[in-house]
Amino acid sequence: MLWLGGNAVYQSMVHSNFDWKWKWLETIFITPAAHRIHHSTNPDHFNSNFGILSIWDRMFGSYIAPTLGEVIDLGLGQPDQANYNTDHFFAEIMDCFWRWLGLKRASD
Repeated sequence: MLWLGGNAVYQSMVHSNFDWKWKWLETIFITPAAHRIHHSTNPDHFNSNFGILSIWDRMFGSYIAPTLGEVIDLGLGQPDQANYNTDHFFAEIMDCFWRWLGLKRASD
């Protein structure tokens, strides 16, 4: 249960627009900035930055480091695009929770 809860928080954060202030963490983890490259619509970014630990992507040549200030177009679905990748990390987690309980629809 601890792993599931921790992974849910990590996955929500890594899919947010939250940027970690500690750049050294990118040597260990795929950070939100690095994971945005994974969801990029740029063909140069396809098939990259898959894992939770960046060491695997580095070992297999699929790691692309984020560039400071780079604007990345994301391939998110249109119905929920306004609900995610905002600066409201906690609200995004709560939206997912309410939908999981069936108390909120994706279009709300």
